[in-house]
Amino acid sequence: MIANKNYIHSFFKLLYLFINLLFLCKYGIRQNIISVYLLVILYVLIAGVFLFKNPLHTEIAEKLAFKHYFKATVVIVFIAILTITIMTDGNALKVDRWSAMDVAVQALSHGDYPYTATDHLNGRTSNFPGLLLIGLPFYLLGNVGYLQAASFLLLAFTLYKTLPIKIAFHYLVLLLMAPAYWWEIFSISDLFSNMILVFCFVVLLKQKWKQDIFKHPVFLGISTSFLVLTRGITAIPLILLVFKDFCKISFQKQWQYASAFVLTFALLILMVLINCPDFETLKSYNPLVLQTSYLPNYILGMALLLPFYFSFKIKSFENDFFFWTSLLLSFPTLLAFFIRLSTMGIERILIGSYFDLSYLSIIIPFMLYEIVNEQHVNTSHQSKEALT
Repeated sequence: MIANKNYIHSFFKLLYLFINLLFLCKYGIRQNIISVYLLVILYVLIAGVFLFKNPLHTEIAEKLAFKHYFKATVVIVFIAILTITIMTDGNALKVDRWSAMDVAVQALSHGDYPYTATDHLNGRTSNFPGLLLIGLPFYLLGNVGYLQAASFLLLAFTLYKTLPIKIAFHYLVLLLMAPAYWWEIFSISDLFSNMILVFCFVVLLKQKWKQDIFKHPVFLGISTSFLVLTRGITAIPLILLVFKDFCKISFQKQWQYASAFVLTFALLILMVLINCPDFETLKSYNPLVLQTSYLPNYILGMALLLPFYFSFKIKSFENDFFFWTSLLLSFPTLLAFFIRLSTMGIERILIGSYFDLSYLSIIIPFMLYEIVNEQHVNTSHQSKEALT
């Protein structure tokens, strides 16, 4: 199993490069300042250093004050994200994620059915009710794009509080080196932020309650139900997190968790259904229509069933959870990409935008944790072996 894990860790590093190179190529060919081929070579060389031979573990780096660098980087990037969000004219973008959320939240706040609201590109939102509620305070502040800055701050806080500072800084460096992440910022998309919220919830929950995540089953039921109803793919890490322990706890706690989960789920669904004019509208205008547009339903069903089985494979949260989460998130997203690639071809995907590459980026928050943690463990083992 260890040997297999090593191969899969290499796969994660190559997948990180692959996803980001797709973004680099897609948008690099739209400028004529520097050759896209040179961009690719430079990116592979620079990112490869931090992926395969981390310079943060050198003797020189040991003398650096990573805590100060981490904090300074967070402040600079936070200001940069806010500035980009404020300065960007959303209506000039050819991406409508921000306006899809904006018009849906507006409809929800006015007592209208959010899934018939059309945005500036005549599109509709694919966000579940939970994510619309998350977007509400930012809408009231004047820009749903502020979610990007808030999610970055939450991520930085989570890394700082739960990881050794060197590993946290390594994670931050790889995140900021990802064109896929910066695309989310410049396009004011909510997809990456959605996955960051789930990532932070999982990490902070385990940090707080260690081995007993069902210490407060009602809270856990409410929070996991809410997060599942932000976007369907979030069910994969959440099932991996709770199902194995759910099978072990007392019936009383199972009942408390299940009741809180179902009640929260029902209330969130009711919140939008109450404004739906009729069944035909619901059938044609709902977020599932858009979220399931890239994959056959049987594959999506399989992707959501697999975590129930693999939750029992998780022996250690630090060593196994992010490994299996990254692997199981890769399954539907890569399959969707390659199905579309086989029918459309790479040129139509990159130039014609026949596939939304941002769906591949949902793996990154979880995959980065696995990459940096695994690399730190390997480096520590090598250092011990050198001493002996």
